[in-house]
Amino acid sequence: ISGEQALIVWDEARQTEHFVRTASFEGAPADFGFLVPSPSEPELAEVDNRVFDALFNIYRRPEPRSRSRSRSRGRSAATMSAPQGVQVVRQQVVAGLDATVLQASDPAALDGWLRGNGYPSGPELRGWLERYVVKGWFVTAFKIRPGNRAQVATRAVRMSFHTELPFYPYAEPAPANGGSTAARPLRISFVAAWKAKANVGSTPWDTVGYAARGRGPLSTALRGAVPRQAVPHGAWLTVFDEPRSIRPNQDLYFYQDTNARPVTSRISSRVTATGARRPSGEVLNPWR
Repeated sequence: ISGEQALIVWDEARQTEHFVRTASFEGAPADFGFLVPSPSEPELAEVDNRVFDALFNIYRRPEPRSRSRSRSRGRSAATMSAPQGVQVVRQQVVAGLDATVLQASDPAALDGWLRGNGYPSGPELRGWLERYVVKGWFVTAFKIRPGNRAQVATRAVRMSFHTELPFYPYAEPAPANGGSTAARPLRISFVAAWKAKANVGSTPWDTVGYAARGRGPLSTALRGAVPRQAVPHGAWLTVFDEPRSIRPNQDLYFYQDTNARPVTSRISSRVTATGARRPSGEVLNPWR
């Protein structure tokens, strides 16, 4: 993953999170996939990627003054059998991705299903899966077929699910054979009735680059991306911005910040669809 951005709209009244994500990938093989956990069965839908451009126009840092609907395709993914201990809850194609919603009672069985359907496998992944299996969470497996493209940017997908606390699936499996995880840019736009703060476990995630009440422009930016009733009146937009995130083994959870002062934008870079590539083969940072 060379860069990713997400939108989270927290409908507190209905205890529902609307999680929209898009990412760009480098060095894509013939096909590859990614896994997203959720506390309850998610509803999946495609979202227009331009929602991130509309949000950027709200939170971007002003330049120094100078003389200047969502839908998913109806066809189903190929039917995949599940071993004992794994339930294939639903399969669909959304935003050009094959999506399979899974629930399992055994992390080894879930790892076996993934291995049998062309996903990576191993002790690191089983350790990551176990935390969600123990809690009875769902795992949605997405598969991408990039063809002969080395650079791939996914179309935005919305996952809507019930949860007691809004969260971002920040944890990732440990690198195999003691390797290291490359740092990469991450930006999360969080919308709720209040200004937000985030914790990684019990540690504050101090990456807020902007926070203010969105008013009219925010409602306009989110139109068609999430259900209208999900956006609270007078909602806040809090933007967490981390140009070089290195993933820990814990997820991000969001809470109300009692310090309700706005944060003037420190963000001037836009997230591009894919990282540019120099003739030498060096991949440029996908933030510009």
